[in-house]
Amino acid sequence: MATALAAITAACGGSTAAGIPEEAFPVVANADLAVGSQRLLVALVTAEGDSLAASEFPVEFDLYSPEETQPSFTVTGNFMWTVPEVRGLYRAEVTFDRAGRWQITAHSPGGPPGLLIPFDVAEEGRTPEVGEPAPSVGTRTAQEVATLSEISTDPDPDPRFYELSLDAAVSSGRPTVVVFSTPGFCVSATCGPMLDNVKLVAADFPRVNFVHVEIYENLDAATRQELNVVEAVEAWRLVSEPWVFVVDSTGSIAARFEGAVDPDELKAALDELS
Repeated sequence: MATALAAITAACGGSTAAGIPEEAFPVVANADLAVGSQRLLVALVTAEGDSLAASEFPVEFDLYSPEETQPSFTVTGNFMWTVPEVRGLYRAEVTFDRAGRWQITAHSPGGPPGLLIPFDVAEEGRTPEVGEPAPSVGTRTAQEVATLSEISTDPDPDPRFYELSLDAAVSSGRPTVVVFSTPGFCVSATCGPMLDNVKLVAADFPRVNFVHVEIYENLDAATRQELNVVEAVEAWRLVSEPWVFVVDSTGSIAARFEGAVDPDELKAALDELS
């Protein structure tokens, strides 16, 4: 699968705590933005391809709605690592009130705005939204294979993540965390770290189901071109990977995280279900 983070990951090569250079610009990393409340992901890069994101590097983003010449609103970016100590993204909770070609610019707090970069917001997203029923579709479990390597490219898989089929988990009457990721084939290199963050959180929530869904079903394919996407990816209408979804005890989506998730974000979402 293609991922919105892939091009950014290929370009990013380092970070700095200095002020934002004039030539730096933001790149929206989301692949599925739509009208309504959204978790915006933004990379900050230079024309040379260097990443400027770092935890000690504060940044604000001005967002311009279609055809507007003044910012509609300004948000502060909250930094998170997507590949630990290598590269990261800024996240911000925003609300888009209309579809169309938006623009974004980045600046240090109180500093002048930089380049305006366009990005698109759709009238409706493809990926299931918060409040929608979680699509029910079967996935293979540990009981159906000889080794976990047949259903997971995680080099250190947690057996708990492969005990239940996805359809059984979301209809179990218990909260469920679903991770769509493929550490072994991930173009952006963020799938492994995202799955690792979820595994860290799992230990604190023993009564929550955790299900890892690989993006591909034939993990022994000779070439990437021969990989076949699993049915669950189609059913959940994913246009990028990785993704993490939190499903409540009624089977409805309570939270969703595209591209990367901070452990504290996931814990907060699960705490709200308790």
